[in-house]
Amino acid sequence: METPHELLNAELKMRKDNELKNIISVVNRVTGQDITTRSRVRPVADAVKIYSSLARKFTPYTFEQIGESINRNYATILHAFNCYDDLYKTEVEFREYAKSCIETIHNANSVEDSPRDIELDKIKGLLEICTTEELKKLKRNIYKNFIPSGNK
Repeated sequence: METPHELLNAELKMRKDNELKNIISVVNRVTGQDITTRSRVRPVADAVKIYSSLARKFTPYTFEQIGESINRNYATILHAFNCYDDLYKTEVEFREYAKSCIETIHNANSVEDSPRDIELDKIKGLLEICTTEELKKLKRNIYKNFIPSGNK
């Protein structure tokens, strides 16, 4: 049987994967591009830029963790994130795609009793049965894997 610590780690990993997959699906749906492909054509590159920015702004994950979700390295995600603002200001089509993605994410987050709320309730339940030592291990793991290094 798994310990509460192991169950909670699995739950947190699943939550991270779900959050990033949701953003991937929004970007893919709005832009019509599959951002997990290794293409460098402009529409795919723009979709990666939108995904990088949204994932960084709406989740606590590092560039490396965001990159892993779409088979890119952290430098690619960092570059895409840095290019986002300039493109948003200057390219009309890019801005429209980005706005549509942001609206879709906001609309999904405003639904009552969202899956995220259900997941948080499960995590709270698991935390209530953890021992002090398991909580210390969990805290270290959270800071190591889920909190950007500048926010410790």
